Amino acid sequence: NSMKRRIRELNDELKSRPFSSNQIYQFRFDRKPEYTDFIDFVEHVNEYDVADFGGLFDPHQGQFEVIRQMLETDDDEELKDYRSYYRYDIEIIDEEAGIKEMLSRKKGAGSGGEQRSPFYVAMGASLASAYRINREADGSLRGGLSLYLADEAFQSMDLKNTMQAANYLKSIGLQMFIAAPDDAESKLRTVVDTVLWFIREGDSAYVEADYVRPAAKAMLKTAFDTKRDLSSTSHG
Repeated sequence: NSMKRRIRELNDELKSRPFSSNQIYQFRFDRKPEYTDFIDFVEHVNEYDVADFGGLFDPHQGQFEVIRQMLETDDDEELKDYRSYYRYDIEIIDEEAGIKEMLSRKKGAGSGGEQRSPFYVAMGASLASAYRINREADGSLRGGLSLYLADEAFQSMDLKNTMQAANYLKSIGLQMFIAAPDDAESKLRTVVDTVLWFIREGDSAYVEADYVRPAAKAMLKTAFDTKRDLSSTSHG
């Protein structure tokens, strides 16, 4: 139930963040076939089933034996984690075209941004789970520092995909600390609050901090949008 609630929260965030070509990403999961009977048993077992264990009217014949084997095996790390009982995927939804497809079947297709965006979605969800970030009743997030560290962040992604991916990561409680080459600076200024310049001169090194104000982010976004519109017009 905790996993289902967490995935529902992630999907709610993703519904409001369309990526390239207005694509919506949604996490999907289903049971691994080998664990289907076991999960059914765990979800529905009660004191009456336990009382009939091994009896003539045992409604779950064989499942107690499966559990006993699972508990006694030396290699049970995977079995201790309920998440390993399921398979996971990301559904890509294009509402305008009425197309739905699973990421696992689309590998290698699409532009650079379309291939990389799901990576940030999945990685963000994994980190939020590892950090045990929880959403409180008032909508606030609890999870400590929750750093998201990345090198060459959002490479080969356009402004829209970069903004949606970054805003998604922040919306689920992650604090981004990302490294990128100089030519990505203007794009990343639309999604960060501070730019740190690491400068080396001979044997000396120092850091300069540049704080990005909301007005500057808005101006940069407008400039990118204008550039994209002009490019589309010229191609047309």
